[in-house]
Amino acid sequence: MKHVLERPVLPMEPKLWKEPFNSSEYFFQVKWDGIRIISFIQKGKIRLQSKKGWDRTLKFPELEILKKSVKAHEAILDGEVVVIKNSKPSFPMVMKRALVQNIHTIRRYAKTLPVNYILFDVIYYNGRDLSRIPLMERVDILNNILEEKEGIYIIENFSQGLQLFQAVTEQGLEGIVAKLKKSPYIFGKKSSYWKKIKNRRHIHCVVGGFLFKNHRLSSVLLGVYADDNNLHYIGRAGSGLGNREMQIIKESLEEIKTDHSPFVNTPRFTRGTVFWVKPILTVLVEYSEWTNDVKLRAPTIVGFTKKHPEECRLY
Repeated sequence: MKHVLERPVLPMEPKLWKEPFNSSEYFFQVKWDGIRIISFIQKGKIRLQSKKGWDRTLKFPELEILKKSVKAHEAILDGEVVVIKNSKPSFPMVMKRALVQNIHTIRRYAKTLPVNYILFDVIYYNGRDLSRIPLMERVDILNNILEEKEGIYIIENFSQGLQLFQAVTEQGLEGIVAKLKKSPYIFGKKSSYWKKIKNRRHIHCVVGGFLFKNHRLSSVLLGVYADDNNLHYIGRAGSGLGNREMQIIKESLEEIKTDHSPFVNTPRFTRGTVFWVKPILTVLVEYSEWTNDVKLRAPTIVGFTKKHPEECRLY
């Protein structure tokens, strides 16, 4: 049987919780908009693993500094890799890092689009399985064995969930996680010991088309501009359209229709009829989070805006 440091570790995950709360029995943490990464330290070497168990060591060469930050011969750490863009974590940008295959591009991005590793747990330390001891003890161990360096940080634990949620909402961040201080680490499971409370966020989008089903408007096709100055499709919204928005669409559709998709990554639909439009109209969209393929999850249209289309950016 392989040693624990040589086999995949499936992380513990939080369950969705409806509302923020306060409790002295919990730690409250910012939910970063990043990618879950398990790190293995052994004999002066580092190995990085994704949430699904895939090796990601070569993806983030700048995290080699981690082995100099950890005061341990052997350790397994849990955390999240994020890219900070315009003073905020950007999920599209960290996915850009994660999807790159070319080693030369990876090395260039390590300098121009570096990641930060936000650590929040230690589950193995110098031959000792820590998964059964309470989270608050694991947090103490993590703070004792990890020296923060540029790009390597320990997550901050807050005592007030309601106040933290209000702060992340005001800053447009993803949400918070409440973690029971006495909780064990349950491998590969979602557990109510950890609760994620999401903030519904907003983004300005460009309308690139409309999908009709049974001769009725089904959804609006949404896009944003990226750093390549192309319009990228990021999902479709079928709810939130009021009478005013429907009237704008009816009045504008014939005038702004075009034969070609304005998106650089044109979506395909097996049902319904698509009408592509010139990227002129902009809308404010509310959404819960980004998916792994950089699409909006559960988007709802708040309303049309006067935002200039090229101001609707991916970050």
